Amino acid sequence: MRTLSSTLLSAQKSTAFHPYLKVELDEALPGVAHPVFSQIYSGSEPASHHAVHMPSDGSLIRARVDSSDEKLYVQRVVNPSETSDYSQWTFMNTAAKEANICLCGQGSQVLLIYVDDVNNKTMRYRESTDNGATWSSEKTVVTPANDGVLWVAADVSLSGRVALFYGADDEVIYIIVRTGSSWGNPLPWPHSSDVTVLRGISCAYGSDWNLVVCGDGPTGKSKVWTVIYGDGGDVASDSWSSLIELTLAESNAGVQFSHPFLANMDTFRLFFLEKFTGTASYQRPFWSFTPPSATYLDSQWREPVPFNLASSYGVAVAGNANNLWLSTSSRVWRGPLVSILDLTEDVLEANALEAPTNGGATIVLRNDDGRYNSPGSGSVAALRKGSRVRISPGYITSQGVETSLGPSFWVQGLEHLLRRWGSISPAFGRWLVPPSTMESQTPVQLGPRRHIGEGYRGLYSGSGWTGGFYYKLQHYPHRPSAGLYHPSQLQWRQFPGTTDGDGARHDLVSRRYAQHKVSPGRRPGGLLVRDGPPDL
Repeated sequence: MRTLSSTLLSAQKSTAFHPYLKVELDEALPGVAHPVFSQIYSGSEPASHHAVHMPSDGSLIRARVDSSDEKLYVQRVVNPSETSDYSQWTFMNTAAKEANICLCGQGSQVLLIYVDDVNNKTMRYRESTDNGATWSSEKTVVTPANDGVLWVAADVSLSGRVALFYGADDEVIYIIVRTGSSWGNPLPWPHSSDVTVLRGISCAYGSDWNLVVCGDGPTGKSKVWTVIYGDGGDVASDSWSSLIELTLAESNAGVQFSHPFLANMDTFRLFFLEKFTGTASYQRPFWSFTPPSATYLDSQWREPVPFNLASSYGVAVAGNANNLWLSTSSRVWRGPLVSILDLTEDVLEANALEAPTNGGATIVLRNDDGRYNSPGSGSVAALRKGSRVRISPGYITSQGVETSLGPSFWVQGLEHLLRRWGSISPAFGRWLVPPSTMESQTPVQLGPRRHIGEGYRGLYSGSGWTGGFYYKLQHYPHRPSAGLYHPSQLQWRQFPGTTDGDGARHDLVSRRYAQHKVSPGRRPGGLLVRDGPPDL
């Protein structure tokens, strides 16, 4: 059901109006922003465990453990961009190189959690309350009874409680909660019999503590699970949900999943590592996300797809409302979450067709100044295969530009065309008339003419086709340069509940609209906007 404002409805019925066509391009899968990542830093730091976090001021906090000397480094980049320096690191402490590290926080609070490099089990942390600009001294969380802590994950609730999850050599996940400044006692989770080999934990808060767990089940199948530790959101406080499988590999497939990284931004976004040990072995990150309408408990995920990177430690993810940031110990990527490219003023031609069982669209853009020479990069990064095109018809009303959101299409191909201004043969093939001809010449100046066609194109308002563009096309065979075609009438006709095309006629004077030839009085299927008349 299409909803139109009162001023749009009034413009449809008016005897004088100004039509408007809005065409936008964005990088979105259905309902979810689909960022195109650009690598903006590649350094020489050795591969190692790493983490990333973005506090409320928009700075980028990265951390890594040098695998050669077990030194723990932190980096803070204020206002990160393509030109920022991502090579400067600050030494913090030493940390176990075998264990992963964790960055988490809420607002301007940031916690850095790591494992002691001497006994390989004491968990320590340093904390910032000013977006990572300064840090507290080192503090201890707990020294567990179990040896060999390899995996840590944590996040902060809206009330300020910190939940820390860790896995040791007994392959069991434990939780310890900080309320105020006091840490509680470690408690095991209830799923030890379901996960017999642990290969990674990640956590992101969102009304509960939402976790991703990688490892093997009791039959040797490698799996990625989701699970929730409740904070009174979808799961009761201080209780666990059931494990839900996100993906799995058979025990004889030679595949292992590990190193998950989970973030909660516009939706939940997940990266994890897939390692294949067979012929043509590889270690490659895969990524997925949930639809915005789903809760974490619903466990609705897009089928994981590979990320183009060979990695042993996975890809950490963080971000805000504007950008998704990816990081390893030596690389940084950025992907815009809000990337809308307004094509309206550059559209020469827009053909769209909607039908019960099919549809499609073709859009032609001006490129006289080379603005679209490099689609998929720079200011036109959204112009690529897979992006969404939204075509919205409307009018300029007393309230300004008003449109009604029209159909969406997905870009399946791009093509650069070279079109020469000039004449064609009387075969009525594809042609264009220079804008100067359209603006300066009139039918009288062009000489004798011959009527060659007319037709309709319409605007759909939800309950039916309420109106359409009506045109007549003339051929001027005695034009000295050659036979040219010119729209002698470009008018709007209301369709008042009928299909005969009768109704008020409105001349279009401020923009040049023309349509493909269709059977008069039939329900039309799309709109063409261009600098010249249409194809026949």
